[in-house]
Amino acid sequence: MSCWVEVLFNIPLHMSFTYKLKQGQTCSVGMRVEVPFGRRQKVTSYVIKVFEKLPESFNFDISKLKEVNRIIDKEPIFDE
Repeated sequence: MSCWVEVLFNIPLHMSFTYKLKQGQTCSVGMRVEVPFGRRQKVTSYVIKVFEKLPESFNFDISKLKEVNRIIDKEPIFDE
């Protein structure tokens, strides 16, 4: 089953981004993940939502979503 995460970056952007978890990866809200962003391949971000199914309002080609490189934390560092 595919899962997706919505993340925020510690930079002055006022929007979140969605990434796909690789098969076997699991994470929770409050964990840090390493993702590709722009020309950089390793940017730390913070998980703010986890989806097993994307909302119907999601209007983006899911085949173009990038994957999480790795999950940094074993436990959340903040809660919802």
